[in-house]
Amino acid sequence: YNADYVDIEDGLSDADVLVKVEINEITDAVLTNEVKMLTGCETVEELKKYLSESLTGDFVKSILGKAVEPKNTKSFDVNILISTDNGKTWSKATESNFPIGGVDIVLPYPEEVDVNRSNFVVGHLFTTEINGAVPGTMEYLNPQKTEDGLKIHVTSASPFVIGWEQEAKMGDDSFKTIAVCSGLMIASLLGAAYVIMDSKRRKRV
Repeated sequence: YNADYVDIEDGLSDADVLVKVEINEITDAVLTNEVKMLTGCETVEELKKYLSESLTGDFVKSILGKAVEPKNTKSFDVNILISTDNGKTWSKATESNFPIGGVDIVLPYPEEVDVNRSNFVVGHLFTTEINGAVPGTMEYLNPQKTEDGLKIHVTSASPFVIGWEQEAKMGDDSFKTIAVCSGLMIASLLGAAYVIMDSKRRKRV
């Protein structure tokens, strides 16, 4: 997935400088010596698992209400590309030329996910010191849903992971459980009310 452009806030906004985002699957190219040292991961699968398991913190729970299950995650390798020759050549943004104010990017929705019924969170693993980031730490973002995907604002680029949870709907076992529990609670309350009313009637007699 490649975007023709990204929104720039401050920094490199000169007309002679072009910026675009490149989004790919995570491959061995992501596993640089620095990434291996920061995460302890030696393979792509280990890195994907590392990213998935990162979506268990308090911030994630505050967005989704609970931690994300590993099966509900999707990892990406994101690169911000810079061109200073009107798009003839492109190179990865570095600490010296990454837009100071960051950029808005859009991550594609995972396939076969009901977007309207799903809540999302994005995790970002810092691997460089661009814009003051601390390598090895994670940031968690609450993305904005758009027609094209999940929009987030970033101040550096490296591995990202999307996590999601679907809301229950009519017919789901979880919905049925909630409905049954609610029904039992209402029945209990009505039963208690009847006992109180019946007790009052007996006292009057």
